[in-house]
Amino acid sequence: MARRFVNKFIRSSGFATLEYAILIFVAVAAMVAMTAYIRRSLNAKYRESADTFGYGRQYEPGVTRGQ
Repeated sequence: MARRFVNKFIRSSGFATLEYAILIFVAVAAMVAMTAYIRRSLNAKYRESADTFGYGRQYEPGVTRGQ
C-alpha cells in the first residue's frame, strides 16, 4: 500500500513539475510577445508629451528652428 502511494506521488509530482514548467514558459513567451506593443505604447506617450511642449509642432531637420 505504501509503495503504491509513493509510486503515485513520484509520478504525479513529475507531471506537476512539467505542468509548472510549461505554464512558466507560456507566461514568459506572452511577456516577450507583448514587449513590442508596450514599447510602441510608451513611444506614443512620449511623443504626445513632446508635442504638448512643442505646441503641436514637430521637429524636422533643416526646417524647424529653435528660437
